Amino acid sequence: PNGADNVLMAELEKRSLLAKLAVFGGWNTAGNTTGTVLAQCAALKKSGSGFRVSSSETPASSPQPSASLNRQFVFERLVDDWFYQSQVRAKIEKSAREQGLSPLNMENEAAPIEALARRELRGFAQLLARRHFKTEIQHSEITLPWGRSFEADVRIDLSAES
Repeated sequence: PNGADNVLMAELEKRSLLAKLAVFGGWNTAGNTTGTVLAQCAALKKSGSGFRVSSSETPASSPQPSASLNRQFVFERLVDDWFYQSQVRAKIEKSAREQGLSPLNMENEAAPIEALARRELRGFAQLLARRHFKTEIQHSEITLPWGRSFEADVRIDLSAES
């Protein structure tokens, strides 16, 4: 529950396909995941960005704003739905319990756990940005907005495509 399949994601990573994904979701239910990717597909269709992959026939101009936003959204989903939910969350829940906190309700005591999540996610995000998206992270905000481990709020600004 809650998180992308690590075997599938490792295979996509091995084949250098992560940055080529047009849409991505790995939420806690099939309905939430499907709703997210369908909404993302509709936004792409409406924006005119479609699902085109760059080709040698396409002029080398900067990407449309909608394409850049979609790229960033896919990136954030990878960091949150894959890395946080499938890997980091168990680690921070263990750390919370060791500190006598409930991962379901850390209230005002969440700061050290949130800092651990932030360090883990920023390191992964930087590696993902460089290795697969051929870019750098300009800015990131990572929080546990409700003082529990179930969800993270991941907002990452990528540099323009290189």
